[in-house]
Amino acid sequence: MILDREKWYETINKKVWLVYLLSSCEMGTEGWSGWQYHAVALGNTDEEIYNNWVKNVKEIYAVDLSEDLKCTNGYWSCYYPLCKNELPTSVYGDSQPLLVEAQYRKHTY
Repeated sequence: MILDREKWYETINKKVWLVYLLSSCEMGTEGWSGWQYHAVALGNTDEEIYNNWVKNVKEIYAVDLSEDLKCTNGYWSCYYPLCKNELPTSVYGDSQPLLVEAQYRKHTY
């Protein structure tokens, strides 16, 4: 049962995204990189999406990234690049579970 109609209507009118930081291989990490602060964000523009993501990260992880959020030449980051993938909310047909795959190249020495 939907308890908060206002929040439910917001999800109908805005796209839903999986947003995360993409950390890179740096000196001293011995080849490790990864994905950080996964959160679902709502929005129809990059600014809406990433500001909602910062709010949600603060609630989920108790980490405030608002001072680190930057847009430079259309690329958004919080020290590391921000990535987003639109999450489907409906299809004409029989929906199936979403597949999420870790995309990476193996580190070579």
